[in-house]
Amino acid sequence: MVSNRINKTIYDESVFPHDHIELENLYKIITEFSIDWIYWLDPHNKLIYNSPSCRYITGYSKEDFFSDQSLLIKIIAPEDKRRFISHTRDVIRGKVFCSEEFRIITKDGQTKWIAHNCQAVYDDNNKYIGRYISNRDITDLKKAQEEVRSIDNQLSNICNEVKIGCCRISPSGKLISINKTLRMMLGYRSEEDIDKVNFERNTFLNIEEHNKYKLEAADGKIVKNITTACISNKGRILYFKETLIPVKDAKGELVYFDISLIDITKQQEAELSLLETETQKKNLEKLKTEFLATISHEIRTPINVILNLVQILKSDLASLDVDKEIIESTSIIDTETRRIQRTIGLILEMSQLAANNFDIHPEPVDLYKLIKELHAKYIDEARRKNIKFSVVNEADSPLVMVDKYSCLQIFTQLIDNAIKYTPEGEILILIAEHSGKISVEVKDTGVGIKREYIPYLFSTFSQEDNSYSRMFEGTGLGLAVVKKHCDLIDAVIEVESQKNEGSVFRVIFNKV
Repeated sequence: MVSNRINKTIYDESVFPHDHIELENLYKIITEFSIDWIYWLDPHNKLIYNSPSCRYITGYSKEDFFSDQSLLIKIIAPEDKRRFISHTRDVIRGKVFCSEEFRIITKDGQTKWIAHNCQAVYDDNNKYIGRYISNRDITDLKKAQEEVRSIDNQLSNICNEVKIGCCRISPSGKLISINKTLRMMLGYRSEEDIDKVNFERNTFLNIEEHNKYKLEAADGKIVKNITTACISNKGRILYFKETLIPVKDAKGELVYFDISLIDITKQQEAELSLLETETQKKNLEKLKTEFLATISHEIRTPINVILNLVQILKSDLASLDVDKEIIESTSIIDTETRRIQRTIGLILEMSQLAANNFDIHPEPVDLYKLIKELHAKYIDEARRKNIKFSVVNEADSPLVMVDKYSCLQIFTQLIDNAIKYTPEGEILILIAEHSGKISVEVKDTGVGIKREYIPYLFSTFSQEDNSYSRMFEGTGLGLAVVKKHCDLIDAVIEVESQKNEGSVFRVIFNKV
């Protein structure tokens, strides 16, 4: 029977004027229907009562606990055993009330959290008669707390990663509060160090601009994502994305500004470095273009003089009875001088293309007519090398809208290369029309190109054989110029080639 002392403790007898047995029955009804798992231990720690809720919380029945009283300890999770033993010692030493949270292992192997409340009970004569224990399942609560902690950790990690600093300043600019992140960013060891200086004036590099944003925010508008430059305590310039939030009282009076600052120093420094690099690159390209233009002019002038004199010399020698070797020497001078002239022309052309100093003027161009003009220009050179050189037009109307100069440069270089790299054989230029496109193929039976070299074919100064002993002259600029002009006029160039079997260069235009 439960003692009077227990009755007086739990119930007020003026409200419940029943005898002790009725009170015990009432208490039993309450505990039987409680969602908490409640049990009683006698003075010798023997289980004398166990509520049915034990099954819902532990999976074990009342009978399981009565048949194996050590089960109360066995179900404690191994990682919490030490804490449970410490709690038990406190009970044995006479601690009246204990409250702990433990993990238990249920009958089906689940891990659950319980809030364990344990209270010593005495009768009217102050005799210890046992302990009342109440266990509540708090697993869901623990999971929720864990999720909250996880979210807090994520937010904390995000804040640490993006370096979010916060401060609060008065309308006059006095610092009210500052978080540790911002304080450390600015290089202050403590808030006392900050109090020694005029924070706003010593922090914001452009204070006039900052005050302008404060006035804007004072009108009730949140000013977001403005780029702000600040100076640290050690004199380093830092860059932030700043947000200003005005806070007003119930009367609408401005009380203070909440400021958040996201560190973008590395990003800003990278952008400034990139901008500086781009400026230097443009200046370098300009200097290079100006240098090449000047050098080209200085070389072209004497070369033109030499060519004119050679022509006069050849004309004079033709009417005189001179040694054949002298006439051949003048021809060599003429050929090599023109080679230098072509090289200088390519260098100047490439420098203009690289510096984007080239203006495009689209106009209707008859490709067949343009190719025939180039054919007439190169036919004699092809004949001297015993090369059959022909043009075939299979297009109904080979008219395209392009820049004529670019078009001339493309096919001049392709025909020049075809003749240069074809010791003998045939060169065919085929004009065709298909699917609203006009294609011009320059086919030769020359030395061809290794398949692995084709991806590098249009690179500046690129040549398959860069050795001093190579068979053919050239700078490696011709095809680079071709590709640049194709890009300028939205033409596509394709290459098919095999070593020692010739090459096909195909240029595809949009039809008018």
